[in-house]
Amino acid sequence: MSVPTRHKLANDEHIENIEIVHECGWGPRWAGGGEYPISWKSGWFEYPGSLFITNKRIIFERTWTEWIFDRLSEDHKKNEEKLKDFSIYHPNISHTKGRNERLLSSYFPIVTSTGYLIFVNFEEKEYKIIKTKNGNDLSDILNKKFFNEDNQKLHAHWVIQEKRVREIEALAETRSDKRKTATETLAETLADYEKAIEIWKEIGKPEEATRIMKETDRVRKEITIQEDKIDRAKYHEKLLEFDEADEIYKELKMDDDIIRVRKLKAEQGAVKVTQKVVQGDEVTKTEIKDSVLNRSNVGGGSSKAEELREAKSLFEEGLIDDAEFKQMKKEILGK
Repeated sequence: MSVPTRHKLANDEHIENIEIVHECGWGPRWAGGGEYPISWKSGWFEYPGSLFITNKRIIFERTWTEWIFDRLSEDHKKNEEKLKDFSIYHPNISHTKGRNERLLSSYFPIVTSTGYLIFVNFEEKEYKIIKTKNGNDLSDILNKKFFNEDNQKLHAHWVIQEKRVREIEALAETRSDKRKTATETLAETLADYEKAIEIWKEIGKPEEATRIMKETDRVRKEITIQEDKIDRAKYHEKLLEFDEADEIYKELKMDDDIIRVRKLKAEQGAVKVTQKVVQGDEVTKTEIKDSVLNRSNVGGGSSKAEELREAKSLFEEGLIDDAEFKQMKKEILGK
């Protein structure tokens, strides 16, 4: 049994054992006799090829000579419309109709009408296959086996699923949440697209799934770029370059990290080593604190209010921390 060459069958898909009888000409082949290839009649044109009926879909592949096919562009080879192929999943077909070949009589085997088989989708578009000797018989078999009431229900389900998948796509394209980082938003967008791909495949529209796959590739690249930026921000942090890290986190809307690096920057600016130089001598936090606390013991000492104001000024300038400030207040007020 022959199989399609340009349409790969799914793992759970197989060719049905339904005989498609070709019309024949009488006499030797050189005189027009022999079996005729079936053809897809589209408008005024006829495209000879092969018809395949699987448990999931109808496939028609136009016959191309190897010499011509090898010279087609890759884009042409991947385009069903240009190749004059078609593939229709059963739930997208409403019904079929057909006609068997008719002969004048058994004594005079003259064809009075040729056979055909027509697939009709739910938009009333017809796909007419001609030179099928048993077109009406095929139609009866297919309508009974595939294009029945159960198929109508499945089509209705597919219509609902298509509406759903388009809503998912719309959400993915406009997804935005100020509470989430750019990387988190991209990850959710990617999940939306992957769900859309599953649904498009389920409802028999692989070309739509292929379209969305291109979007997932784009999103994955964006995620990679975002991850590279995060790595760069962390490297800036390692080098204590907090301003540079802060800029990257702002671009990526990573608010928690923005707050974190700004705190680190503030801590870096606090006095951990010498903060002031007075007349060439280093003055430490302890010396500054002692100077304020002991000033009342020096001639012309200041009042407690003045000492408290000076202690508060030291705290606001970051020269002492909160614990030290409270301790100084306690010591000043305890004098």
